[in-house]
Amino acid sequence: KKELCPSHPLLTYLIELYETGTDLEKWKKELDGQVVNVPGIGEFKKLDIEYYYNKFLLLQANGYFPPSKKENEVAGVFRSDEVRSSLANIRQVTFEVTERCQLSCRYCGYGEFYRNYDHRENRNLSVQKARRLLDYLGTFWNSEQNLSHDRNIYIGFYGGEPLLNIDFIKRVIAHVNDMPMQHNRFSFAMTSNGLLVEKYMDFLVENGIDLLISLDGDKEGNKYRTLK
Repeated sequence: KKELCPSHPLLTYLIELYETGTDLEKWKKELDGQVVNVPGIGEFKKLDIEYYYNKFLLLQANGYFPPSKKENEVAGVFRSDEVRSSLANIRQVTFEVTERCQLSCRYCGYGEFYRNYDHRENRNLSVQKARRLLDYLGTFWNSEQNLSHDRNIYIGFYGGEPLLNIDFIKRVIAHVNDMPMQHNRFSFAMTSNGLLVEKYMDFLVENGIDLLISLDGDKEGNKYRTLK
């Protein structure tokens, strides 16, 4: 598991000292004066250094800086057994069901405030491709490399507005429910704008689909949620 955490330059400096084997407690005690020049980043009060040292200790106590285990570090390319193990223990598969949507929300990731997305062509995802992927993953889920026994595998439906391609959702759920699973069970989830939820409410309830409804706050914020 890897995480990206923005940090103050002084905290970054302390982490770098720690990673080179410096005894931070001893380093801190040997600092002279009330203001210290930290190489490369400037002058800091000893009070500031104490503050970020305590932050470092808090992060360390919560497992952010465990001792390095070189044998577990991946360098260069992934080994084939690592790839197979990852596939066997996938906990979530999300399908972009369709590029279509009835709305044209200005704050949408595909809206006017953004430019870093692929071109939208109102395409639907092929059921055949989804089935092929699920069957492929099924061979790994049922293998000895699956160490996630008795856990849910989440099948997610995303868009565009996924309910505009309800046939895909129904056929994929039917296929998933027929898959011979030895170790795991499936749960379903969907991100929806909510406009078609009432129309398909019975189906959603019958299949226990968890819903995340995309809204944008109060009346002022919601005015950006516009129909095409």
